[in-house]
Amino acid sequence: MANNGEDNNVSLTGSDHDDDDGVVELDDDTSSSGDGDLNDAGDFDPETNVASLMSITGCSASEATFLLEAAGGDLVMASQLYEDEHRLRQRASRPPPRAVARGDRREALVHRPLPLPFNLLGMPFTLAARLVHLTFSLVNAASRRILPGPVHRMFCRFFSLLAPRARAEDPVTAAAEFITGFSSKYGERSPKWELTGWEAAAQKSQQNGVFLFIYLHSERHRDSDAFCRETLCSPPFVNYLNATFVSWGGDIRSPEAYRLAMRLNVVRYPYCGLLAFGGAGTRLIFHTEGKVRPEALAELLQRSLTEHGGILWEERLLREQRENDRRLREEQDADYERSLEADRVKALERQEREAEAARREAQERQKREEAEARQAAAELEREQESERLQARRREKKMLLGDEVSESDGETGVIRVRFPSGETEQRRFRMADTYSRVVDWVESLDCNEHVSFSLATTYPRRVLKTVDHGSSTLAELQFEKQTALVIVEEDM
Repeated sequence: MANNGEDNNVSLTGSDHDDDDGVVELDDDTSSSGDGDLNDAGDFDPETNVASLMSITGCSASEATFLLEAAGGDLVMASQLYEDEHRLRQRASRPPPRAVARGDRREALVHRPLPLPFNLLGMPFTLAARLVHLTFSLVNAASRRILPGPVHRMFCRFFSLLAPRARAEDPVTAAAEFITGFSSKYGERSPKWELTGWEAAAQKSQQNGVFLFIYLHSERHRDSDAFCRETLCSPPFVNYLNATFVSWGGDIRSPEAYRLAMRLNVVRYPYCGLLAFGGAGTRLIFHTEGKVRPEALAELLQRSLTEHGGILWEERLLREQRENDRRLREEQDADYERSLEADRVKALERQEREAEAARREAQERQKREEAEARQAAAELEREQESERLQARRREKKMLLGDEVSESDGETGVIRVRFPSGETEQRRFRMADTYSRVVDWVESLDCNEHVSFSLATTYPRRVLKTVDHGSSTLAELQFEKQTALVIVEEDM
């Protein structure tokens, strides 16, 4: 429905577009299509006139479009509007008067008008600037009617290249300015506007499973002020809006809101709409253009929510399904990682067990080898010791010669008892030395001792070779029958 200035007249998307369900996808190419677009009014050629106004005034593309829209496509009037607005901004940006102290009083330094001679001197420059603006306007109008279309557009683009480019505006900054201005003018009892760009707000609404309510504000349209005061700030409508939707508002003087208005093919203001989803899949569900009463707008919003709320449930189900699938994949990946970790732990434990078994086996093998080596060394030592004993016995036997008899003078029998219980005896001359007795004991096969001494039984005397080796048996008071025992000495 087209708005004719009455409160109830609204325009629904379903009646203005060909979609059967009243839902329109937002495309970047839709900003220049649709009946009733301001871009088709009269001789208003948006591309050429915007470029011309930018080249004349040095304003940005969004400002040029807004000024031409406000001037009804009249390039000269749009230039004059820019000049008036620029002059007002300059006056508002002037610093306040400064005070300086002079003696005991303070005087205010204010910006006073220049004297008349200086005004007369500056008048030619003012007239020249106005003449240049007028010349550009006339040249643009003449070139549009005389030159071919491609040549005229190239001419306009040449002048647009000479114009300074406007800085990109931060959507959050623009949203903050809109919220601050709206609250200061219409009070704090207002919709809960999102402090983001509309695309971020659409993403948030999709995450919350609700539609995004958008409001595009135009300060120059006559119904905007009344619509904000009577509809948007109506307490029942504010409560309904804040409880049902995510809300975003913007002034079309900002690039963010202006680009959205071009994409939505906005014809009249104030403009309200419902958007579904975010990103490339954003769709326009419902919109109104013009002034609407709060109860009527709430009824239309509720009707749209009832008719098209199913896509939110579908999206929510799809999002939940995607979330479940993602969670399932994560759980499967986690199970797989845990399985891999368990396998790695088992492999590591198996390697540690094998390494420990190999280490113990190596230690046992080393111990066996060392024991075998010690045993072999001991066996060799015993063999060598046995060989030394045998060699010593043969040597001692050769030195002793034959045993003496009783007829060989004064003799005596010496009997030696070994620890094993064996006893041996031999007859010696009493003039023989004690060392000869020791040599006889060392020559006996039953003697396994290398270092030893002999001791008498009673009275007990230990006879060491080092002390008594050169003493004779008579000197040691050996008798005809003398018993001796083996006393082993430490090596």
